[in-house]
Amino acid sequence: MEFATTKRHGKTYLSSAKHLAFGMAAVFSLAVSVPANAAEPVKISVDSEHQQVMGLKAVAVEKVSQFPVSSILAEVIYGLDKQHQISAPLDGKLVGLYHIHGEVEKGQVIVELQSPQWVEMQSELLNTQVELRAAQQELKRAKALSQSGAASAKRLNQASANLAKWQSLKTMQVVVLQRLGMTGSQIDALLKQQKIDTGNMQLRAEVAGQFYDLKVKIGEEVAKGQALGALSEDDVMVLDAPVPTDIVKNLQEGQAVFLPELNRMAQISHIHNQVNPTTQSVDVHVRVDNPDRTIKAGKMMPVQFLQPLKNGGFKAPATALSVLDGERVVYVQNGPEIQAAKVEVQTIQDGVMYFIMADQSMAEPKQVFIQGTAAIKAAFSADEAE
Repeated sequence: MEFATTKRHGKTYLSSAKHLAFGMAAVFSLAVSVPANAAEPVKISVDSEHQQVMGLKAVAVEKVSQFPVSSILAEVIYGLDKQHQISAPLDGKLVGLYHIHGEVEKGQVIVELQSPQWVEMQSELLNTQVELRAAQQELKRAKALSQSGAASAKRLNQASANLAKWQSLKTMQVVVLQRLGMTGSQIDALLKQQKIDTGNMQLRAEVAGQFYDLKVKIGEEVAKGQALGALSEDDVMVLDAPVPTDIVKNLQEGQAVFLPELNRMAQISHIHNQVNPTTQSVDVHVRVDNPDRTIKAGKMMPVQFLQPLKNGGFKAPATALSVLDGERVVYVQNGPEIQAAKVEVQTIQDGVMYFIMADQSMAEPKQVFIQGTAAIKAAFSADEAE
């Protein structure tokens, strides 16, 4: 290629006509900065009009403090501390089933049970209430007699202990009924009206989550403690990643990871202490908040495990990477000025390049070219030939 040269303002200007790499024909002018020190990088100056003709496109560079060392597909599971077994609280017959599977809100009725024990427990509470009132009257009499000297301190103490026994029993029975689904207002009405609720017992969800693994059918007789199904909270989910042993040795609990599908950071919550003999991998758990409950169990999701960069680095689309004179470079934009900057690539994942500057004294890059790099390389090569 032949170039005509002129001198203006201490710079050499080159003019040429050539067919660009993308099949476009254009005439462009390049101002090539001649450095005073040969060690300094050569820069070219291309005005905005010619950048457009050359098909150049630049994007912003993002600073990073770590880079992904591997990307592993993980399965979304429920946390062990979030799983609840739903069991029959009493013997009885299953007469209502309101959730076969799926989302359940706290307090919603899951099943309905017809149980004679439900009636008996209410009757026992009413009997306890009668005994409690009698114990209160006995203590009142014992106090009056004690004050007049007609009763001993022993009798007063016995009356106090008897009252405490019945109060404790009532409290326990009330708690049991509440756990079985009876509300505080229903218990108050029972004690006030002395009328037993002979209807079916309703088993309600104690937490919000997903109901699954149903084990019973309508009309089935069930025993106390028999498993009916499972309910797992899903406001926080766990990603279970099988990490190869050569990678897991560099990981630790609390270390940050990146979830590209969610575009957010998370942390390693647990690293298993056993190796799978078949896959030679270790299960690594990553907890992820799921407030809108859109992340579902069973979904496969990539997890990027990260390694810190001591002095920080950068990331940009992998298309910014070029090779000039056998060196890996990116072409840095600074207004009309373009500089070839040597880089050390740490990794390329999912079309994204993570890198550090080979020359740490160089100013941080703000923008790099991702399109038209072949034309830029040709311009630098033409300068070297000149």
